[in-house]
Amino acid sequence: MHFVLQVCQSLRDPEKRIHEIEINLFTPFKPMLAENVPMNEIEARMGHKPFYVEVKYDGERMLAHRNSKGEFKFFSRNMKDFTDDFGSHGHFKDKFSYHLNKALAASKVQNVILDGEICPYNKITNSLTQKGEQMDIRHLKDDHPVYQQCLYIYDILYLNGRVLTNLPMNQRVAMIREIVPKDFEGKITIKIMTLDFSAEIQMILIRYKT
Repeated sequence: MHFVLQVCQSLRDPEKRIHEIEINLFTPFKPMLAENVPMNEIEARMGHKPFYVEVKYDGERMLAHRNSKGEFKFFSRNMKDFTDDFGSHGHFKDKFSYHLNKALAASKVQNVILDGEICPYNKITNSLTQKGEQMDIRHLKDDHPVYQQCLYIYDILYLNGRVLTNLPMNQRVAMIREIVPKDFEGKITIKIMTLDFSAEIQMILIRYKT
């Protein structure tokens, strides 16, 4: 009922778009999903201008919400609440929320919604591992002898009370780097690349296929 009231109040503002109304802190919503596009059409669709590419990892798509009190909510692409698995507060050292809260601690972020993929990271080889049918990412613990949870951040959708989805991607990428100024190897990683030409795209695809 509270969410319905929020939507009704937002609809009174003619400056707000529908996708902005859908995005609220600690409220589940469906993230933007990838679309299959033939290689020879990508540049044309992007207007032959530089654009961003995000690698599609084999993990759990996750929207991570955090408020000013250090409280967290984690929702899947299907709006399922996985907060119990990943942690409801940054103080819980045995949960992933502790590591994400630590990564955000150096910035002035009050509340935020990050879009990304939680993947299994191999602590022995220091490399990303494909999820596979038997890999239960949500229940991996820090004391696992081989694997740990790692968040690959794709996007930032909300920051300090402001919905950001109307902003260009280059501005949102800059904001991500402001609140997470460095990668935390094996725990928090930002994987967004800028490409200019088709040859670069081909090279990226070859690199990730091998």
